[in-house]
Amino acid sequence: MPRAKPCQHHLRHVNAVNLPKGRHPVSSELLKFMRDRDEILNLNVRWLCPRCFTFETKELRKTHQMETQLNDMEEIEHIESDQHDTDDESSEENVSSQSSCLTSSSSRKSSSSSDDLYELSYKQEKAKDKLARIFEALD
Repeated sequence: MPRAKPCQHHLRHVNAVNLPKGRHPVSSELLKFMRDRDEILNLNVRWLCPRCFTFETKELRKTHQMETQLNDMEEIEHIESDQHDTDDESSEENVSSQSSCLTSSSSRKSSSSSDDLYELSYKQEKAKDKLARIFEALD
């Protein structure tokens, strides 16, 4: 019968007198994550005790989840910026056609002020949505 291996976690059992038994083998993905996170290139961990294994796998999952949320947010922002660019082009065409139709200066002033208010409220709503997404990602 093979002898049980001690836990080889590099930070959690530094000053321990009796090391817990390493029952869980470390996958290459988990080892790579631990090396990258702690910036230890020559880290070689093969066995972890149940507590260390649970801790490290939770950290790995959290990191993957945060990365996917950030990637999703970047994609949404990219799509929104593309849509905003096309909206700007169409709104410029609408503004130019509206300004050519208007004859008096007072009517031009009132339409530009209402357009400015509409644009301001649109930008405020967009900022609120972005902040809400950021807070959801942080929670």
